[in-house]
Amino acid sequence: MCGGGDSGAYAAQARADENARQERVQSGMGRINQTFSGFNDNFFNKRKEEFMKSMNPQAVKQYQQANENLAYSLARKGLTDSSERSKSEGILQEQMKNARYDIAERASNMANQQRQGMEENKSSLIGQLNATGDANTAAARSANAANNLANQQSYSMLGNMFANTAGLVSDARTAGYYDSKSQGAQPYFSAMRGSTPTKENTQRTP
Repeated sequence: MCGGGDSGAYAAQARADENARQERVQSGMGRINQTFSGFNDNFFNKRKEEFMKSMNPQAVKQYQQANENLAYSLARKGLTDSSERSKSEGILQEQMKNARYDIAERASNMANQQRQGMEENKSSLIGQLNATGDANTAAARSANAANNLANQQSYSMLGNMFANTAGLVSDARTAGYYDSKSQGAQPYFSAMRGSTPTKENTQRTP
């Protein structure tokens, strides 16, 4: 009888302990879900927009520089008014279109990767909570993971999107000075500067 009574007491205590553990797990789950509740579609769509806002101006700046280099090179070769100009400008415009598409795709990939990282962190924390029943530790770790995600970088420097531009642009990049006396250069400089450039304002860093 005593043995049976002890077994019953142990069983009752085990049930009580398990019920208490389940309550802690449920409490921890609620705290984890609350911590990650802000990482929704709106959050990751905003991250995507921030990425594009940081990258697109860099692409525009590269396009403007490549276009200027092209204009210089065409002028130096006497091709300011030529079919080669139309062809080369078309190449630049197509590269700009591709750059915008590439940036949008990279923005989507970045947002998706951050979303996946958040879901993996959350899943890992839930697994730890179920294993330990420690709601306080789970809450602290989820807060730390959420803080890292909130402060995760959503932008980067853009590489050269116009590296494969027409050979005329490459010529312009390697020129130390732009010869204002070259055939076809005068119309370009007159339009861009309002007067014939001096050596000082035509020198460019390769």
